Amino acid sequence: MHNDNAEDTFSKRAHVPKFSNNVEMIVKRQVSFPRTIDTTEVTSPPESHPNTNPKSHTLPRRRRNFNRDPSILSSATKTLSSVEYLKRSTKTIAHYAATKKWQAALGELDRLVRERGNSVKPDTKLYNAVLGALARAGQWRHALGMVDEMKSISLVPDSYTHVSVLTSFAKVKNWRQADAYFQGISPEHKNLFVFNAFAHAMSNAGQWQRALDVLGNIKQAALKPDVYTFSTVISACVNAKRSDVAKELFSEMNSLGIKPNKVTLTSMIPIHANSGDWRKALQIYESLTASKSEDTKALAIIVGALVKGSKFDLAEDLIDTSHKNGMRVNDYVYGALMAGYGSRGKWREALELMFKMHSKRVLATNSIYIQLINACGNGPKPHPWHIALAGYDTIRPNHNIPILERELASSHAVTFLPPPPQMLPPMTKKESTVAANALLRVFAKEERLEEVTAVLEYLRTPRGGPPDHYSFSLAMGAFLRANRFHEALTVYNWAEMRGENNDIIKTAAITASGEIGNRNRAQEIYFSIENKDSLANKTMMSVYEKYGSWEDAIELIKETRDAPANLFSMAMRICCQAGKLREAIDVANRIEQAGLVLTEKMVATSVQALRAATASPEIVEKFTESVIPKQRLEN
Repeated sequence: MHNDNAEDTFSKRAHVPKFSNNVEMIVKRQVSFPRTIDTTEVTSPPESHPNTNPKSHTLPRRRRNFNRDPSILSSATKTLSSVEYLKRSTKTIAHYAATKKWQAALGELDRLVRERGNSVKPDTKLYNAVLGALARAGQWRHALGMVDEMKSISLVPDSYTHVSVLTSFAKVKNWRQADAYFQGISPEHKNLFVFNAFAHAMSNAGQWQRALDVLGNIKQAALKPDVYTFSTVISACVNAKRSDVAKELFSEMNSLGIKPNKVTLTSMIPIHANSGDWRKALQIYESLTASKSEDTKALAIIVGALVKGSKFDLAEDLIDTSHKNGMRVNDYVYGALMAGYGSRGKWREALELMFKMHSKRVLATNSIYIQLINACGNGPKPHPWHIALAGYDTIRPNHNIPILERELASSHAVTFLPPPPQMLPPMTKKESTVAANALLRVFAKEERLEEVTAVLEYLRTPRGGPPDHYSFSLAMGAFLRANRFHEALTVYNWAEMRGENNDIIKTAAITASGEIGNRNRAQEIYFSIENKDSLANKTMMSVYEKYGSWEDAIELIKETRDAPANLFSMAMRICCQAGKLREAIDVANRIEQAGLVLTEKMVATSVQALRAATASPEIVEKFTESVIPKQRLEN
């Protein structure tokens, strides 16, 4: 039975690659780590040396250390017997495997054959040590070559051999080659370890259905799946977002009396977390705690689940308890809680959490500061833009935006935050854009348009960004709400130059063009939208209504597939505003032909527009009688 503590001990003692739990069990039986030997003194001390007698040494005798230079075997083992020489080479190759030096492992094998020739015949253990190095590095082509070489000297690949080759495929997610290799393994060599390694290769490559098939193949081979089998397949289903299958497997696992391990339980937590069942997720985490198998990854997942269920108090208590129990809670865990504060606009709690992190000596990362800025922008007004600005200045201290520097100096906002880490990692371009967008959102909601312009212009510089479509849409939205349409179109032109003018930005530009009287520009932008949605159609129809373009309104109705009733209503109203009675009646008939309902509200607005356009009661009455048979009306 696998033991996590034993695994840690083994990984320190035996320098072998860690492929999967099953591989480790085989490696423990076949490969051991060479004892430490010092290379600083290869020969015995000369007779003139004061400590020639080993018993009179006052200092421990220095020994050859093959960890430092395993190539010393070349000169130190020439007098060894063939068996001892082979053992030494196997240990050296195992060391290379542990240090991810697969080229050196191949070189050691070549050296053994070159120096000893036929006097030393490599055995399966030696080749398996080389395969261990290749598997860890994902060198599946070399691994296949090793298997062919074994067969050429009449060595029979064993279960460790097959597990190593399959693990090399899993490392690079090459499931097709893994499948072909597995099919070529003779049935008598397909034990549970081999099946599990094959399932691992399928799982790593995202082939959850094939991983599930392996479970069925194990049963058909009259083998009993173990905890590693279920853990591998469940993980594959979780990654593929097939929580229903994962839950069924977990139930089957319990019905077979197989006790779930740390991997299984950690995989099940996000299933219940993502479905909103935070109670079940917390129950599973408590079982991890009872077995003392909890870790920061599982803690972060359960904190995220509690945050999703708005159980912020429970999440905070869980973090405090973990601290008291001696767990080193890291920024990943705090980040899960901070993300909840950020999405819910809880900037006070986010700020308090940052001070708590500082007191616990947990370094805040760039993403933590970004979530603080998000929290400032997602809450109700007034938004604490000065705190958001201080957070941004912490992670982008060299932005050199004059207006922001003046605001920082006048508001003393930096004093509201805990002392920043001495050195934050440099931000990636993506992080820079996300951080600037978060700050833009705060300024846009507070209608601080000068700051919006300054941040967007900074993003357009080589040091700043680059801006994305969200950056431009935030700025355009701010200018539209302030009725500053020319500035909004300037932002649209910037977006167009960068190729970031998506449909949302184009729709906003249609509104801005219409408001400044440029109907042709609005039409040009509208026709450039490939997939026109209801918002784009309604926005363009509003422009037509503003300018009384009843012909364009009717044409838009004709070209729009599955136009909604409100679009027909707008077109009918535009015709009434222009005094086009016959055309208005025609649009009303189209509503019925499209299988839509003509409501009293639609008729009332059209009648009102018609009355404003003509003073003739006869025309209004004629429209009412022609368009509004009472049996067709619905409230």
